[in-house]
Amino acid sequence: MENEIIKYDKNFTEATFLTKADHIYMMMLDAVMERDLKDVKHYLSENVYNKLNEIINDYLNRKVIRIFNETN
Repeated sequence: MENEIIKYDKNFTEATFLTKADHIYMMMLDAVMERDLKDVKHYLSENVYNKLNEIINDYLNRKVIRIFNETN
């Protein structure tokens, strides 16, 4: 599959892709903890964005929030 991607992006590397994906995932976790998805919205599909909003609203409605001391 990597070869197929390289046809469209000569600079593609698996390592860079995984690093960026990991960074975006950590940003998503932070956004949920902060209850503000605006900084990650452009990375998310509409379905994922809506699901994360549901999670946030569920936490708020139940007066529960998950707090992680260290996310990376």
